[in-house]
Amino acid sequence: MVVRTKFTELFPGFAMQPLPGLTVPVRPDVSLLIAGFDVDQHGKPTEQRIFQLLSQLDFAPMLHNYGFGLVGVAQYALYLLNRLYENGSSVEHLKALAAYVITETASQDGKVGGRIRLATITPADGATELSEEAVGKIVEQNSTRNTSLKDSFFKIAEKKNNA
Repeated sequence: MVVRTKFTELFPGFAMQPLPGLTVPVRPDVSLLIAGFDVDQHGKPTEQRIFQLLSQLDFAPMLHNYGFGLVGVAQYALYLLNRLYENGSSVEHLKALAAYVITETASQDGKVGGRIRLATITPADGATELSEEAVGKIVEQNSTRNTSLKDSFFKIAEKKNNA
């Protein structure tokens, strides 16, 4: 497997797991998401595929067949995606959702943060990275959505309390 071979080249001398009684260094954690489409006999994209590969599991491919995949500090993003993700959503909706789960995770965990980079993968265009300006616009629009969510939450509570 290409990933396993490259990992071994980059981190020679690291054991898969520490051996009892030995001071062999433990492998660094490397997590990857691989996304794309299966193709038919004519090379036409058919079905989306998302795989997670973890160094701790010797890069055995794990299929994510629920429409999204996560690596890293994922607990907050997983919660939000389970609440907000809808199968069949538009690419525009999914770009906003991806940026939202990243910024919300960063707001809750100091290990997450920095510049957000997004890319789309579609059958028509393949992989396309969004510009920094486009990502900034999405994050700004999400901030407005988040404010609206908070306002609606508290306005509903106020209406019930005043009734």
